[in-house]
Amino acid sequence: MEDDVALNSFGTAAGLWQPALDSPLGIYDIECTDADDKLIGKAQLFRLEEYKRPEMKLSVDLPKKEGDRIQPPRPGDKIVLKAHAEYYFGGFVAGADAEVRVYRKPFDFEFPRPKPYSWLSDSKPPRFSSRQFSPEILAHEFKLKTDAAGNVSIEFDAEPDLSTDMSYRVEVRVTDASRREIIGERVVRVSRQGHFALIEADHRLVRSGEKLSFDVRVMDVNEQPVKLQGQVKVLQKTWNEVWWTPEGAEIQGAPLLEIMERHAVFPPPPERSDQRPWRFKKRGYQEKVIHEQTLRTDVEGHAQMTFTPGTQGYYTVVWISRDDRKGELKGPGNEVRSEKEFWVSNPDAKGLGYHSSGVEIIVDKDTFQSGQTTPVMISVPASGRWVLLTIGSNHMIEHRVVHVEGTVRMVPIDISPAHIPNFYIQAMMVSDHEIHMDTERIMVPPVQEFLNVEMVADKPQYAPGERVGLKVKVTNHSGEPVEGEVAVAVYDESITYIQQDLAGDPREVFYGDTRPLIAHQGGHWRSFLKLVELEDGAIVTESQYRSWLELGIDPQRYKEEVSFFQQRLQIFDRRASGVEPLKRRSFGLLGESEGLVAETAPSSMRMHKTTAYGVDSLGAQADMAVDAEFAGSAEAAVVVRHDFDATAFWKSSLLTDMNGQGVASFELPDSLTSWKIVARAINNNTKVGSGSAGFETRRPLLIRLQTPRFLMMGDKVVLSAIVNNQTDAPVRAQVSIASDQLRWHASSDLKQTVNIPAYGEHRIDWANVMALSPGEIKLKAVVLTPDDSDAVEVKLNAFERGLEQFLAWSGKSYQKEITIPLEISEQRKAGTTQLTVQVTPSLAVTMLDALPYLIDYPYGCTEQTMSRFLPAAIVKRTLQEL
Repeated sequence: MEDDVALNSFGTAAGLWQPALDSPLGIYDIECTDADDKLIGKAQLFRLEEYKRPEMKLSVDLPKKEGDRIQPPRPGDKIVLKAHAEYYFGGFVAGADAEVRVYRKPFDFEFPRPKPYSWLSDSKPPRFSSRQFSPEILAHEFKLKTDAAGNVSIEFDAEPDLSTDMSYRVEVRVTDASRREIIGERVVRVSRQGHFALIEADHRLVRSGEKLSFDVRVMDVNEQPVKLQGQVKVLQKTWNEVWWTPEGAEIQGAPLLEIMERHAVFPPPPERSDQRPWRFKKRGYQEKVIHEQTLRTDVEGHAQMTFTPGTQGYYTVVWISRDDRKGELKGPGNEVRSEKEFWVSNPDAKGLGYHSSGVEIIVDKDTFQSGQTTPVMISVPASGRWVLLTIGSNHMIEHRVVHVEGTVRMVPIDISPAHIPNFYIQAMMVSDHEIHMDTERIMVPPVQEFLNVEMVADKPQYAPGERVGLKVKVTNHSGEPVEGEVAVAVYDESITYIQQDLAGDPREVFYGDTRPLIAHQGGHWRSFLKLVELEDGAIVTESQYRSWLELGIDPQRYKEEVSFFQQRLQIFDRRASGVEPLKRRSFGLLGESEGLVAETAPSSMRMHKTTAYGVDSLGAQADMAVDAEFAGSAEAAVVVRHDFDATAFWKSSLLTDMNGQGVASFELPDSLTSWKIVARAINNNTKVGSGSAGFETRRPLLIRLQTPRFLMMGDKVVLSAIVNNQTDAPVRAQVSIASDQLRWHASSDLKQTVNIPAYGEHRIDWANVMALSPGEIKLKAVVLTPDDSDAVEVKLNAFERGLEQFLAWSGKSYQKEITIPLEISEQRKAGTTQLTVQVTPSLAVTMLDALPYLIDYPYGCTEQTMSRFLPAAIVKRTLQEL
């Protein structure tokens, strides 16, 4: 389909399209181009399928317990889950068959960190784990039954494997009396550890005297909140190095820093030839407890704390709790920790006791809004360094050359609309003959372009065919009313079990694209190595020379000592790169000595600035006569439900007034289900937003038919009627079914009386039913009680059995008459044969008739495109030569 449309003042257009009965199934796209055939945009529009709407919904959850929480399962424990099935029209799926399959695989827990705008790309890729590629193994399989409340309890034993945590995917298939199936699943995790913690701060950079707020979240391996008590400590950390001078004296602190500032390269060579070189002893952070208190998380697993630092420095706040679950099974440890670092720095700060191995960018937060100012701290390993700071994304926004007099420098950045939706801060520094770089990504969501959409129906529950009143309110990000256009759709929520909404969030469509880092620092340079000549004439690089010094190896005696220290050097390199955990041990000429091995990583590695880890680091005419018992309900007209449209209401342009409000009303179809309302709003400045709500249609007594999607002539089928009683009292009902287009079995009782329990259901089957003739068939079922009634009418199509046969003949004749022999099958159905005769003065006309199909066919690759182009070129040449 192709058409020209005119956009309204909001830049929108709407239309209707009725698919033909033979339209191909699948997803249909919409593509918009301008007058010059330039693509404006395209999207997936809808999915065309043949389907039957689900009538049930199924949830699988961990059991709830009043008061104390359910302890998370450990290896070898019994796992208990509860599945609950209910109908979209209300009521429980009781007495249904439930088939359960349990699959298991190893997994690693990572604490979830939800983002306010999840559709904006995260700046950090997900943590890689080889576990995600582990295959699933079928661990358990069994069959159960749902109880009167639609519940089924699922129990199985976890593997007693203490080497790893395990993830179990529990798949439940429920089949009710109508033989319809619904599938639900839940992932439950088993961990050796009782809970996990994450502590986060509202800021990472503050000034002295500014208040900081910390939020602690504690959850178990299944992301269920945990209520417990823990300790919070605020530690001030100061970087300290200890060296031996050529005279053999130990030096650290301010005297050492003074010497480091005097020399561009440290350690410097000895002043006299008879002196030993500078030797490294130890380095690391010295910790001091500044604040300590006890916190207890609430029922949601949250706890908050405030802290006001008094002095500048580098700090870490630590949460410590205990995994004290009862039982003999112990996890990898019983202490659960989480840490968050922050810096206290005034604008004129030159040193905070923090150490970087290269240049490092430290930002206050990773998300800001336009109009705010973000403090940025540049950290370098030694004073007097120059840093090239660039700010941009797919283009350069600004650049600065920053002189860091000490080891840190505060650089404020004003956030403007040019930084929306994201930008990058890059730092480059040349130090000690090496180039150091660092990059940070900052998100600036365009919140000024977002609208809030609220909807409410005039009541939460309706009867079939009742009129619904709907109110819509649209506001901007500041809560002010917005005049605009709202597209409103009300559809059967059960459709979302088959297919989720393809349209999605309009904010993501218009403002979800982030910008890559294209305009970045770069240039052309050469790398030079500074060489050092030893006494025996050997030549080594300066970096190797300095690394020997730090390990306590005398370069002049390297032949004697390098073999002994080769293993130590490899261990040091592995620890520095993060391959092995750091240990409180260093090595010198005299052997092992207690100290702190370097806690900083090489400049090529980004430091993990936030850690969250656990101990170690989820129309019938038949007889419809009514018995006297049910005459009361028959006196009132039985309303036959026949309109089962999945879409109850669609309005493409609902306008809101100056108060941001709009109203709409519509009549509901006859479906008994849960309805979903979705609204998407836009104003004439392309500010967009969406919202959703819902309501239900219900009846205390209802009947529903279960039939095949279609019938084939000659087939015998089973038709079923299921009656649901949604009241708290049992009822006696008369159920009847009728259609004058079906042949019923001689023994079929088309009218039956049944007893239905409170909040229960009853199924009646009619077997060996056949279609009398092909075409559309109407089938009606009625249920009557002394006080109520319900009736439904559905339509089925009956098709002939067989295949369509196509015979063709072509030729030419110079006579006024021609006889063409056609071999027609004797088994053909009379009245279904059609004959089409096409006479043309030239074969060229036939070729022209075939070209539109060839040209419009959606070829894609080069070979397919040539398959379209070459025949068209041959036809053109043939026509020119005629």
